[in-house]
Parts: sequence; C-alpha cells; structure tokens
Amino acid sequence: MKKPLFLLLMIIIAVIGANGQVYHVGDLYTGADGSQGIVYYVESDGSGWVVALNDAPMQLRWGDWQNVPNLPEYGADSTAIYIYHPLQAVADTAGYSNTMAISNFFNTEQNATLGVDMANGWYLPSAGQLSMLYAQLPLIETPLMNAGGSLLHDGDWSSYWTSTELNGYQAWTVNFSMPNPQSGFLYTHSGELIPQDKNTTSRVRAVRSLPPPQNHYDTTLFYLWNTGETEPYILVSPEQTIQYSVTVSNAYGCSNSDSVTVTVIGSEPLSYYDTICQGSPYSNYGFTLADGETASAEDTLFVRFEMVSGCASEITLHLTLLPTDTVEMEQSTSEQSFVWNGVTYTEEGVYTQYFNNRYGCDSTVILTLTFNDGIDPTLELPEVTITPDCQNVEFSWVFTSDTAAIAVVHYYIYYKPTLDGTFTCIDSFYYAETCYPVPCTYNISATGSQVLVGCYAMCVSDSNYNFTELSDSTCLDVFECLDYRLPNVFTPNGDGVNELFTPFMPYWGVAKVEMDIYNRWGKHVFRTENPDILWDGTVESTQQPASDGVYFYGCKLYVNTLAGEIYYLLNGSITLIR
Repeated sequence: MKKPLFLLLMIIIAVIGANGQVYHVGDLYTGADGSQGIVYYVESDGSGWVVALNDAPMQLRWGDWQNVPNLPEYGADSTAIYIYHPLQAVADTAGYSNTMAISNFFNTEQNATLGVDMANGWYLPSAGQLSMLYAQLPLIETPLMNAGGSLLHDGDWSSYWTSTELNGYQAWTVNFSMPNPQSGFLYTHSGELIPQDKNTTSRVRAVRSLPPPQNHYDTTLFYLWNTGETEPYILVSPEQTIQYSVTVSNAYGCSNSDSVTVTVIGSEPLSYYDTICQGSPYSNYGFTLADGETASAEDTLFVRFEMVSGCASEITLHLTLLPTDTVEMEQSTSEQSFVWNGVTYTEEGVYTQYFNNRYGCDSTVILTLTFNDGIDPTLELPEVTITPDCQNVEFSWVFTSDTAAIAVVHYYIYYKPTLDGTFTCIDSFYYAETCYPVPCTYNISATGSQVLVGCYAMCVSDSNYNFTELSDSTCLDVFECLDYRLPNVFTPNGDGVNELFTPFMPYWGVAKVEMDIYNRWGKHVFRTENPDILWDGTVESTQQPASDGVYFYGCKLYVNTLAGEIYYLLNGSITLIR
C-alpha cells in the first residue's frame, strides 16, 4: 500500500526574508561577527552546516578520562578485536549540544571545545557532521582555498576531534589524511571514524549551523497551477509520481512558469540474511522464532509485514541453518575409572556431553563406556600428517608395522574452532586398508567461500574401543587465506558486462558483511549483508537508477579466526558509469 504524501509545494517569487540569502554547498558564509566559513551541507528547508576556514591555532586534547554527562555514549564491545562501533557514532549530529556539555563539564581544564568560538555560533562537530564534511571534500576544497582557508588534509596524519564520546577513555576522531596505497585491512583509511584516547592531542576544525530561510510571497502576482488552484502554494497528496506546474503573471501581462515532480515512494520489500544453529531460537530483524521453527535441515525463508510510515512493507528473512552434530563414541578401559573432559566415570554406561562444532553450534557426543581386563599391546597411534589449505584439510597416516595397522578398527577426527576451545570428535569411520606401508588419507572439504579455520587432530581405537591419545594438532587461521577485493568501477548499462558491483571472484574467508553505500552528498543509496554485494546501480529506497559518478562505501567484514570472530572496516569508493 502507498501512503499519501502531504507536501507543501511553494515557488518563491518575491524576496527572501530577514534571514538573508539561500545558501548552497560551496558558498562563502560570513557571520555577524565577521567570521567566515564554507557551506558544506544544506537541507531542503535551507538549514545546514558551515565549516570554518582554518583549524584551531593549536592541537588540543578532548578532555580527561571520564564520561561527560548528557552525551550519547556509544560503548565499544570489549570482545571485538581491532575494530569498535563507528556505525552508531556516525548517526550523532548533535554537535552544538555535545559541545555545550563538554565545555560545561571541563570548564576549568583545557579541552577541544576551547578551539571553537561558541559565543559567535561555532562549535565542535559531532561524528556525523564531521563524516559528512569528509564526504563533501570534492565540492568544498576549491572554495575553501579561494577564500584563504586551509585544507583539512596535508598528506600526512590529519586526525580531527569530534564531539561524540565513545566511553570514559576514548572519543571519536575522523581521519582526513591522504589515502595510503600500501594500507591493508588493519591500517587506517581516509575518512574513517577512529577511537582515540581523550588525553592525546588532535586537530580541531569548528562548524556552525545555518538557520533555515523564511519565505515570503508576493500577493500582487497572479498564480495558476495545473490543478486549477490560484494560491502561491498548494497542498497535494498524490498516489503516484506526478508533475505539478505553475504560471505566475503580473498586472502588465508578463508571466513565467516553473514545475516540480513529486515522487511517491511505495513500501519496497526488504530482505535480510542471517544464520542460526539448527533447532535454536532466533530473535533479530523483528523476527522471533521458536526452536521448532528452525529445526529444518535446509535454509528457510520467513516473511512478515510491518507498517513503515503508514505503508505495509514485506520483510523476508533468509535464514541459513547451521548444522548441529551428533557423534557416538565407544570407550573401553582397563583402569578403575575413566576421565572424559574433566568428568570422572567409574561405572559402565552411556554418557552424553555437549560441545561446539566448527560452526559454533552445539554438538551432542554420546559415549558408551566399558571396562576390560587389559589393552591390546599392539595398539598404537600411527604417524599422522595433517595438511590444511584453506578449503581442504587432508589427514594422512601410516603405521610402523602391518601388525599395528591390523589392530586398529576405528578412526576418529577431532576439531576445535579456536585455540582455547575444546577438541570435539566430528567424525568416526572404519578403514578397510591396513595403511602400511602405503599411507591412508581422509579429507574435509569446504563449500563456497568458507575457510576451514580451526585445529585438527586424530586418534584411533581397536575392536574393544581402547583409544590412543590424540595426535599432534595442526591449526589453520583465516589470515593465511583471507582474500576479499573490490573493484573501483562498474557499468550497469544493460550490455551484460560488468553489470554489478561485486567482489572479485573467488574470495575466501569472509563469513558476512555489513555494507552501506552513499552518494557524494552523503545520501544513503544501498545496504546489504551479502558478501557478494550484487548492487545493480539502483537507489534502494526508490528502485530508480542511480546517476553516474563516485559513490562511497563503508563495510564491515566479519571473519572467524583462531581467536574468535572479528571484523575489519573496509572503506572506499566505486565509480558508476552507464
């Protein structure tokens, strides 16, 4: 369903009111006190933001290591490695109120707000305001230099404070340094939001707000809209995209015409992609699923509807069900007790324990325990070689004698996803060959872009389920395999070549992404969590083709490592050419 849009269409014929001229990006602004800056952002109502011509005279520290009351605090996840949470911080545009709170709290100490002239309307920009300034650099650098100002980057480290606090020890900065062509995943990219200790020094560049202009209409003129109305403005509620036009005449018969197209946006369907362990409850993106709803062995679609700004929106969840494992083991021992993962058993029976498999899902391991009078002296662990190569893990083993090879009946493969994890049996099998003197082999193969991160080991048992110890383990980390590269141009013109913005194939090691794409004015045009991206060059909110030009993206790459899940920030630009 489409929501009626109540839009006020106005044509300014006479003069702008007391607030002065209408500003555009790149215009020179002069305040009542004579201070000047360059307009770098303008809203549809004429309000916006201005950046000062120069930095504060000296670099300053943000403040003491303590939280400031009345500031939005975006806490970092203490379990994350390398990267924090800039996507929340960039939503903060309350630079003026932030600056007021900081200056009041640190009123007797040196801090970054001393570098702004609050008495005349200037303040320390928030994370969102400073990020928008970076996005607008191509439009404002020439006007900034022509007005006698200085650039915000000078080829080396150019880090600027924002007024957005991260926690008691850190606040957010924006990196305006020139991009480093040698930088990789763990290096800083230009335009990136970076947490910095509050007691270090960084640059300060003030901003101020533009008031919206007040519009007045010349009532001595005659107005005629294509709807038949004769007021200077009309109130409309179209149900589909339509063009409105008006002709304005004076008493002497002179006239002029103008038109505007009102685009009506329907509620486009949304799709989300996520994973969950099979048979586990799920709660995300507004979906709440019980255990039984995620018990299917295949990927599942769930659909719901919600009202968004009065319009019904269809939301589809593509839920990938990660497998759980059930492994049965048999153990026979001549000892009076048996210790299994820290639990001591003194009686024969069937026992169950739970572990995490390579996907992080619960695995059930069922142990049948028996006691015997002795162990076959011929049982030995073969010489095991484990060779991982990102998408394949090969086990190769050979016994020292034919007798030792014949004594073994069962083989067991063990796995743990992290260095500090617990080994879990993920497979057991029989092997008809003797594995002497020719080695035997066993393989684990990955699917798609999966990388087999983790540690692997092996043990064997005889027909009475006497077990050897585990072999030496071999571990594979994602850093040995990670490969995710993005192009810098694509051409969605319908010729069937280079139609989509997608990573170079094949790529390895990336479990999922969170990517947002913006145009050069900072307007959001596309979001996806699919590592393949598959942007076809249309604006997500309107499904209309995006115009040619440069678009900026910010992307989180989630990968599983031997230390656990981490994510990297990847920022850059893509040029769209039709």
